[in-house]
Amino acid sequence: MNIIELTPSIFIYQDDNYYLVNSCCVILNSELIFIDTGLNDAVAKKFVNKMKNRTDMKDIKLVLTHAHGDHISGMKPFERCQIIVSKYFRASLNENMKRYGWGEKRKKYYNSLNLDILAEQKTIGDEDNQIIFKQMGGHSLESIYGYFPKDKVLFAGDNLLSKMPQYFPFDNTNLDDWISGLQEWEKMDIDWVVVGHGDVVKKDHITRVREFFEELVLFLERSASEKLSVEQVLSHENCPTYFEEDPENWTNMGIEIYYNRMIE
Repeated sequence: MNIIELTPSIFIYQDDNYYLVNSCCVILNSELIFIDTGLNDAVAKKFVNKMKNRTDMKDIKLVLTHAHGDHISGMKPFERCQIIVSKYFRASLNENMKRYGWGEKRKKYYNSLNLDILAEQKTIGDEDNQIIFKQMGGHSLESIYGYFPKDKVLFAGDNLLSKMPQYFPFDNTNLDDWISGLQEWEKMDIDWVVVGHGDVVKKDHITRVREFFEELVLFLERSASEKLSVEQVLSHENCPTYFEEDPENWTNMGIEIYYNRMIE
């Protein structure tokens, strides 16, 4: 298992089996805070054990940035600990159960866990060594992010990706909330951003994504006012293109679904 040491307090496990999905561990004074579980129980357990052995700490908490399967499928090591989620987590999880056919057994399992509901904001740790989690929305309604002031590190969840385009083909994606969140991040004192998928990035990546989304929203609003079809939108010379490679056409998929919602 390759664990990346970003700072003396922050460690990242990046699973290259599925779009470089990231799980994180933040070392506080007396406990370990894990952010997202990754893809399966065995890998999550290995990461937890390595961090416990490294720090000789036993107390852990888990924060789930959102309810998509690639970020919550390694729950076994966290069954008995406090699990912090958005106030929208359960509703979004239930929708995902239907969308992906996860079934009632899995729904019952997640609902049996010790979920601590974050209303708008939650701070964990001591004053000199704390991490702050906040409701954002954007990528999905229940998306939250974390900020560790001590090391000036932001944990973005899937509201920021690198080495790939942003992913927004969901019914509860809200680009206005996403842009507002990115604008808020730009005002913060940030050195590093741990993204949901891909390598850690610098703060300038936030600005590039925000500019893309702002351009896209303006274009889609103009297209809707002109009553353009989806086909006309996607083939239009002014349709924004993302600044990183997009071999699977995620951007076009997101545009098509989001635009259809606008013109319904």
